[in-house]
Amino acid sequence: MGGMEADGSAETGSPNMRATSTDAGWVFTWLGRGLAALLFAFWGIFFLEHLGEWFLAPEAGWPPPAVWLAQALHLAMLVGLALMIVREGPGAVATVAATAAFFLAIGYRGSLALPLVNLAPIACFSIARRLGRVAGEAQA
Repeated sequence: MGGMEADGSAETGSPNMRATSTDAGWVFTWLGRGLAALLFAFWGIFFLEHLGEWFLAPEAGWPPPAVWLAQALHLAMLVGLALMIVREGPGAVATVAATAAFFLAIGYRGSLALPLVNLAPIACFSIARRLGRVAGEAQA
């Protein structure tokens, strides 16, 4: 009866509800991947700039161990973001761990928005997963 049961209640397993949920899930998955790619480019620019500053043309010799650690953690953050583009779960775990370690290692005291920006793709993946569950429940 056009999405309504005989008692007037909404039909829970309608094909339109499943299609809408899965389409929106697909959109949020790709939005998360796109954000991960943009963040990879954003943080990659800083990585390359610091790489050139500290390692390719060092004015006072090699950098101290703290800089090596920061660069390694920055690289790990980039690896996590790149991995998130193809494997959301492992990439998200790697990104969160590397981002937290990086900002702790550099003693960051600025706005929380900067380190938390890396959570944007993860939020999109979480929404996509939730929409997928809604679509699965609608099928049942």
